[in-house]
Amino acid sequence: MLSSESWSISKVQTLFFKRNLFMVLGALSFILTGCDDKQAAQTLDKSKAESQSQGKIYKVAVTSTTPPFAFMDEKGTSIGMDIDILNEIAKVEGFKVQYFSTSWDGMFESIDKKDADIAVSGISYKDERKAKYGLSNSYYFNPSAMVYLTDKNNYQTIADLTGKKVAGRLSANGKSFLYAKKISGDQAVFDKTPYLIFRAVIKENADAAIYDQPVLRYIAKKFPQYKVNVVPLEKEDDPTTQTVIVTSKSNPELLNKINEGIQKLQQQNKLAEIEKKWIN
Repeated sequence: MLSSESWSISKVQTLFFKRNLFMVLGALSFILTGCDDKQAAQTLDKSKAESQSQGKIYKVAVTSTTPPFAFMDEKGTSIGMDIDILNEIAKVEGFKVQYFSTSWDGMFESIDKKDADIAVSGISYKDERKAKYGLSNSYYFNPSAMVYLTDKNNYQTIADLTGKKVAGRLSANGKSFLYAKKISGDQAVFDKTPYLIFRAVIKENADAAIYDQPVLRYIAKKFPQYKVNVVPLEKEDDPTTQTVIVTSKSNPELLNKINEGIQKLQQQNKLAEIEKKWIN
């Protein structure tokens, strides 16, 4: 039988043990609750970020005069191969796009001024563009070509155009502009759209015009009464024949999404389907 003194000591020890146990359990509960709260907060932040990304609307600058890549229908709606491709990229990557039309040079100015997040319209890769903008992976082979009246001429190479009057699109540092300027110098004919430089050829104001092969072929099919020939001037190993989507260098996250979207469309054979729709 315990003495009263032993019983008192035992009681004190028991109370001390219980108090410490409650303190340990309380501390553990606080730690676990804190971890749960922190984890929940992180999950919420991640979910919120993903939700914001999913609902993001990007402004897209396009031309209205570069068929079949980007142009306008009778209702003033932007249509074309590049429009379809970007719409599909937006769908698989979970963002939205809003188009507005501008000039060729205006597309790049819009990116510079942050009035646009993206620019598309059959834009070719150039080292100068790569240095200034974010350029996507290539999704289409787009060589420059020359067009001429077959009953008047028979050109097959750039050399055949020596001394001839060549038409090009009026655009700072564009390939069409540079080709025409280099070949014809002060005799070169420049105008604002591919349609107008094509017109210069059929009206015999120019011996030939140089622009993107798909564009010249598309326009030629619209005017079958004129017998013209479209001859490519570049090979696929030329990096400037690769078509890209342009973004700001300050938005690598968007560029990554676009590249991921291009890869997904390639794997799904969707790019080939869209190309077939617009280019035969």
